[in-house]
Amino acid sequence: MKNRVLTAVLATAMLFTVCFTANREINSAKAYETITGEMINVAVAVEFSDTEDADKITPEAEQNIRCAFNTDDNSLKNFIYRNSERKLSINTVFVGTVRVDVPSTRYSPRYKEGRNGYVEVNAQGYDNRNFDENGEADANGIYASIEYAYREQELLNKITERIEPSTLPNGADKDGDGYIDALTFIYSNTVKISDRGEDWGTIFWPHASRFYYGTAEELMSDNYIGKAEGEFGVQKIGNYFPLKYFSLPYSFIYDSGKLQTVTICHEFMHVLGAPDYYSYDSDDEYVGPFDIMADTGEYVQLSLSYLRFKMGWLSEGSDILAVEESGTYSLKPTEHDGDVKAYKIVLSDYFETGDCYYVECRALEGGDDTGLIIYRVNEKYGYIAEDGEISNYEYGNIFGLPEVYVYRVWTSGLIPKARKNITQGRLNFALLYDDYLHLYSSYGSKYGNKNLITDSSGKNTRIAISIDRYDEDSGEMVFTVDLPEEPKGDVTNGAEVKLFTDLSGRDYITFENSYRCGYAYILVTDANTIIKNSEELFSGNYGTTAIIPISFQKYVLPKTDGGALIYICFGDGENFSEVQAFRYGDAEPPHLNPLVYVLGGLGGLLVAAIIVAIIIIIRRKKLKKRR
Repeated sequence: MKNRVLTAVLATAMLFTVCFTANREINSAKAYETITGEMINVAVAVEFSDTEDADKITPEAEQNIRCAFNTDDNSLKNFIYRNSERKLSINTVFVGTVRVDVPSTRYSPRYKEGRNGYVEVNAQGYDNRNFDENGEADANGIYASIEYAYREQELLNKITERIEPSTLPNGADKDGDGYIDALTFIYSNTVKISDRGEDWGTIFWPHASRFYYGTAEELMSDNYIGKAEGEFGVQKIGNYFPLKYFSLPYSFIYDSGKLQTVTICHEFMHVLGAPDYYSYDSDDEYVGPFDIMADTGEYVQLSLSYLRFKMGWLSEGSDILAVEESGTYSLKPTEHDGDVKAYKIVLSDYFETGDCYYVECRALEGGDDTGLIIYRVNEKYGYIAEDGEISNYEYGNIFGLPEVYVYRVWTSGLIPKARKNITQGRLNFALLYDDYLHLYSSYGSKYGNKNLITDSSGKNTRIAISIDRYDEDSGEMVFTVDLPEEPKGDVTNGAEVKLFTDLSGRDYITFENSYRCGYAYILVTDANTIIKNSEELFSGNYGTTAIIPISFQKYVLPKTDGGALIYICFGDGENFSEVQAFRYGDAEPPHLNPLVYVLGGLGGLLVAAIIVAIIIIIRRKKLKKRR
């Protein structure tokens, strides 16, 4: 089962990748591109030629759809609003029901896996078998049939052809790039999907993806087997192109008299760029109920602060603070309103290990406990592909070592295991305040061998955390952090700054040798000016200056279309280093000398040209005098 599921899901992932590589002009958006403000999601219900009256999308079903997406309580709109810290509002416009002239059986699997191999159960369906490297049908094979991707694109085209352009709302293309920002396809109950997972990875299983434009030959990849012919021309609904979407059967929205929004919220987060935080090739539950992208159980849970930061909804230095020294700290549940959502710990070996650590207070939906969680993040592992190699596609926790790992209690040895059978109830949390037994009041040890905060290699970091007290009225947790080392050095001497681009195309800077207390003050601007000192940097005349704990040793730069200037200095709040300047956002970002000021834009080039011209004129006059 796992291999069959994995292959089908990989096929969807490969379709994402093919879209990005073969259609750069229409698929240029990056994952984690900050989306704020208001956004419209266009939803349409789909019936088939074999849809019977009992399975149709009734007026009552349409009302359920509107409620699941748009109510103020249990809805996609409410979840995204809370998860984004009120920075993003999603309004779903239901444009009605369309009927395609093809039976649903064409987009259902042809085979079912039996004891003695595959058994044909639907002659009209697509080939859903796995194949080995020799092209032979094999339940354990890692290759999928091209028919999966081909027929899904065929279905998408048939649906969009039947959407009446006049039903599209104003604002469906918020960013003005010509593409509908988000589409949702809801299949009628003609589609019979088991919620136990037997249908994972099929066309009708809930998933997010993108429209593909190109030939069937271009769609072929190392992950597909078989032959397909034809071309998927550019689709249009009125003046707009469809691109990003997610789809699911109606039974995942309303079942047994109850609205269900967990799947909607999970899949829409994919549309916004978030990866999965559960594993396809391991039984370890790395994150569990602490992120909507990991656990699609009964309750809708907010994402971890780390993911919300990557989505652009939380900020380092304000929402996420640094633990730079051993001491006492406090947090309220991230589910509540509060100034600080998490603390981040970065040790001096960050550039060697890639590991950093977060402490976050949680009060999970559907639970009675409030507790602290501790989790490890290594962004590099989010790019591990199925073959174990580092790719440029963000897979999250799907393959290999996890990008995000939440520590759990009752573990032993140097490498703690977050097995599903030990993550129920209170054991989800690393730390809980217990007046009587104190079983959950400390985690991590400098010299022990149980409940250790380890790095990705299994080595004990020697970080130790313990709860001091808990205020039941406010939910505030007061805790002590004991670090294995203390930052040293004068931050006002500055730090070596380097400019890089990560695997997914995001630009960032690093502060080398910056394991110290203090802050990096960073201003990104396209203003054609030269900022000479910290007073000008903080003036507000050129934009908002980000204040980042220097111990984080890294800062992800905002997206720029035409290049921008970075001004940066370091300080302790009273004393500051000299201001350094860089330019970034070019096609090939150079590693610039951090001690050289870069003149901004055309104004800088003009000044430089004038200076050169003056020098040439002076030299010519001197030569004439000599002659």
